[in-house]
Amino acid sequence: MGRRGQQRIMAAVILLLAALGLLLPIAVHHPAAFLPLLPAAMLAAVMQRLLVALIIAVLGTSVVTGLALWESGLQRPQVPLSTALVLILTWAIPVLALLSDRLAGGRWWLPGSWSRQPADHPDTGMTLPASEAGFHDLTASAAGHSATRFAALFETSRDAILLTRSSNGIALDFNEAFTQLTGHERNNGIGRPASELLRVADSNDFVRFFEMLETENHVVDLETVVITVDGRARETSLSGRYAQVDGELCVMVVLRDISARRRTETALRESEDKFARVFHRNPDAMLITRLADDLVIDVNDHFVALLQRPRAGLVGHGAHELEPQLPLAELRSQWTALIEDRDVRGEDAGGYTTAELTLTGPDGPIPALVSTTVVDIQGDPCAITLIKDMRELRQAQELVAESEARFRGAFESAPIGMMLVAPDGRITQVNRTLCELLERDADSLIDAAAESLLLAEDREPFNAHCQALIAGESEEDIGEARYLTGNGAEVITNRHMVLQLHTDGTPLHLIVQVADITEMKQSQERMERLAFYDTLTDLANRRLFTDRLEQAVRQALRHGRPAALLYLDLDNFKRVNDTLGHEAGDLLLKTVAERLRTCVRDEDTVARPGGDEFTILLQEVQDARAAGKVARKVLRQLQEPIVLGSHEVRVTASIGITLTPDDGTDPATLTKNADLAMYRAKERGRDNYQFFAEEMNTRAMERLLLENDLRSSLASSPASSPASGHFGLHYQPKVRLSGGEVVGVEALLRWTHPERGLLHAEQFMQIAEDSGLIVEIGQWVLRHACGDAARMRSASGLPLHVAVNLSPRQLSDPHLPENVSAALLAAELDPGCLELEITETMLMGNVAVAISSLSALRKLGVRLSIDDFGIGYSSLNDLKRLPIDLIKVDRGFVSDIPDNADDMAIMAAVIAMAHQLNLAVVAEGVETEAQAAFLERHGCEYGQGFLYGRPCGIEEMLTVLLSWPSSGVTPRDPQKSSKKASKSSSGGSPS
Repeated sequence: MGRRGQQRIMAAVILLLAALGLLLPIAVHHPAAFLPLLPAAMLAAVMQRLLVALIIAVLGTSVVTGLALWESGLQRPQVPLSTALVLILTWAIPVLALLSDRLAGGRWWLPGSWSRQPADHPDTGMTLPASEAGFHDLTASAAGHSATRFAALFETSRDAILLTRSSNGIALDFNEAFTQLTGHERNNGIGRPASELLRVADSNDFVRFFEMLETENHVVDLETVVITVDGRARETSLSGRYAQVDGELCVMVVLRDISARRRTETALRESEDKFARVFHRNPDAMLITRLADDLVIDVNDHFVALLQRPRAGLVGHGAHELEPQLPLAELRSQWTALIEDRDVRGEDAGGYTTAELTLTGPDGPIPALVSTTVVDIQGDPCAITLIKDMRELRQAQELVAESEARFRGAFESAPIGMMLVAPDGRITQVNRTLCELLERDADSLIDAAAESLLLAEDREPFNAHCQALIAGESEEDIGEARYLTGNGAEVITNRHMVLQLHTDGTPLHLIVQVADITEMKQSQERMERLAFYDTLTDLANRRLFTDRLEQAVRQALRHGRPAALLYLDLDNFKRVNDTLGHEAGDLLLKTVAERLRTCVRDEDTVARPGGDEFTILLQEVQDARAAGKVARKVLRQLQEPIVLGSHEVRVTASIGITLTPDDGTDPATLTKNADLAMYRAKERGRDNYQFFAEEMNTRAMERLLLENDLRSSLASSPASSPASGHFGLHYQPKVRLSGGEVVGVEALLRWTHPERGLLHAEQFMQIAEDSGLIVEIGQWVLRHACGDAARMRSASGLPLHVAVNLSPRQLSDPHLPENVSAALLAAELDPGCLELEITETMLMGNVAVAISSLSALRKLGVRLSIDDFGIGYSSLNDLKRLPIDLIKVDRGFVSDIPDNADDMAIMAAVIAMAHQLNLAVVAEGVETEAQAAFLERHGCEYGQGFLYGRPCGIEEMLTVLLSWPSSGVTPRDPQKSSKKASKSSSGGSPS
């Protein structure tokens, strides 16, 4: 081959080597473009090693080529310029590629001897291959067995590992455990600052970590709290050390989740604390002994107290020193049995023994229940013995046995029927009297449903009462109940039920007591029917209607809700009697009565005073329009034809209407006004209704003026000098019937009106109640009554008490106890000398509130009484619950004694009932010696009325008290005694 051919071959080789020098850096950067079938990690490793081999080859070839060219150039020194440029590029390109890679931060660092550790840090002992693009990619390459093993540990480690560059804190890589611990994903986390990936609750922990790392080159188990991506706190321990990654200094941080360990340690501490609390605070004595040598390991405080021996003399000593106080022979036999049982069943058998033993205490024998178990304590079998002192239990059992015997005797021999009812309603026990009452044998009653003994309509209320007792909503239930005997007869009983509880507070059974009142109820119903009902129409008669009208007036005055009275007269009734006969007339009256009942509510009253006249009492109507609506309904009902035998008649009526309190507060006045209004209706053509009062504005103006006068009078009645004002107190004596001595006085409020003169309380108290002035007036009365009482007691030397009435608004005033206490303190009067009276109708609104208010007053020590008893229809159950001392029977039950047998029977029954409830009785309106004798004969304690004196001022009352004889009744004025006092004269509410 000629020289030119050699030059061409050499140029071709140089160009090929130059091309390889250009392509190799590209192949290392993008290996997948040249070998797409191989994994990316393997391609990167192959290209790294191929680059080294080719650089060596290029350098060798370039040397050979250069020698050949040199030799050729010696023979012919002229070398082409292109050949020289190619040779320069052949040398420069690989070297520049290597240098650029090195300057770029070591992306393609070579393993082995190319790695170098900085001189300013000591040898860490670790050299790891890595890449900023991911430690994970390079560990999978053919970088050596150590890198492969580290990659496996890196990925499979249960501890979280974070690799960061020491120079700038950039995260190079982290494993899956780090992701699970913190929530950071690798694809979003690598290349970010480590401080963003590893957040700790206390920044001081990071400071300590790097200080320890700088001084000791490694950190072991620094505990801290790591905050996860979702904000949760994880307790961890941090470990770290320096490591070289391809010649660059890095920090490898290892995090270990110690939450479970912390929970275990906390649970262990809590378990130990619980054991200590259970052991030392156990109410029973406890002893721990080691079985190997009978050594006492520990005793609790109750063990020390039981045997009264010091703890220092027990712990660490032999158990034999406890004899003879403890029966060690029996205890050791228990311990031996437990050990043998554990050997057979295994250490976790958990057996125990229990026996009743007798200990010897300082004060004598101690019956005890001893329980023992064997456990391992620090590897040694130990006996834990619990000793329960049974002395109190034995005493309690004896007391229970005695109590059960007493209860059984009282239960069986009780004169009233008794049964025990389980919470599920089954009868568990009955006594002989109940079996006789219901004409059943005990076997048929036991396990029967208690409700099955009642009438069908009484069963649901009975179950409701039982559930209220079981739920604790009521303490007892008292009322009437109708039972069925074995032959189907009805028995009316007075039933009383209470709940008996277990010692743990759960319901045990209901104690049900029933007393037969069938004959009494039937007799009472016959008496009421004769005394209070019209025999023809079965409507209320004049007496019952008047009584209910009085009650309605009182309610209207107290509560401010008016009542309406309708007075009705049939038009042309006389013609029916004259033409069809009296029998047809009676049938007409019965039909009218039935129709009138359908026009009113259950709480309203329809009555027949007599003849063809009817009255209707509407309780608590809204206004006059409501009364007119009822009147129109009555007229429509009466217009319907009525068949009387073979005749059909039509009747009409004329109706007069009055409202209380606007048209009057006296039943007689209301009836008279309604009668006048009825005649006005007849005058206007019959078959219509008319109101008595048409001038409502005039009445309202009068009330307003009276209220203004009341305010002015209250303002001008100074507390220091009541006599100089317009208010004053009168007093009426209260006498003990058995001896005739004065025991107290009742304070009655009087108002001297500038124009109307002396007014009694009922004439202005409703206005005071409605306007709210009653509270201030009541305080005035309390202060002066207490002061006058102290003066009367001091002047007369008599142990008097003073009675003061309370109004509904006063009773509901939360400051009432405070006001009463202040009045007593100012007068230096003993609380037992003050008697506060409430009327029976005040209790009907809200018994629970009344009980609460009266209980607060009772705590002050004052006496409590019910005034006007017998006109309010209060429940006996409510009466039993009230914290009262005595009742004052309304004068209406006394005034007709001894002329009226019914009033005498009622009065005797009221006195007997009050005594059964441990209440004293005061009779109001006593005007004759015959009345006083009757009341005394039936056990009434006190009397009050004109027989003993009329209400008078303080000075006159002092004269009466000083001249009162030591026994007997003072002589009366014959003219005064012949007159019957009105309620306003003998009583009246002062507040």
